[in-house]
Amino acid sequence: MSSQGREAEELLLRIGEFGSFISKKLADVAGDTLVVQNTSVMLLCRLDLDGPLRPNQIAELESMSTGGVSKLIDRLENDGLVERRRGVLAVDRRAVLVVITREGRELVRRMSDELAEYLSETEVMVKELNRLLEPGRDATPALDE
Repeated sequence: MSSQGREAEELLLRIGEFGSFISKKLADVAGDTLVVQNTSVMLLCRLDLDGPLRPNQIAELESMSTGGVSKLIDRLENDGLVERRRGVLAVDRRAVLVVITREGRELVRRMSDELAEYLSETEVMVKELNRLLEPGRDATPALDE
């Protein structure tokens, strides 16, 4: 294995370990391991940062099936973290928008506050991951070089 291949493998391992660390911290804050699954956290953060989305937009952004999105929204809605709003788009009164609730925002804030103390330790990694994951950039070649 090349040294770059080994570095890529170590990066994958560290990202996995970091993900586990984050999941444990978020579960402590949320008190519910289902809420802190990657897709749930990503959707809550996306809705908090970017505003309401239609379910088909969520499916595209999260690379999920529409059925999977419906189940995800159902679970978060049952927990009071999001709600479906119907008839709010002037262009299509049948359209559904998924909106984060006040409880959802509060949970995102608590999770963010919990992780904020670790940001100085991970700042370099976060910047590098952001660079690799820039929209339109294919990160795969960087690992093969």
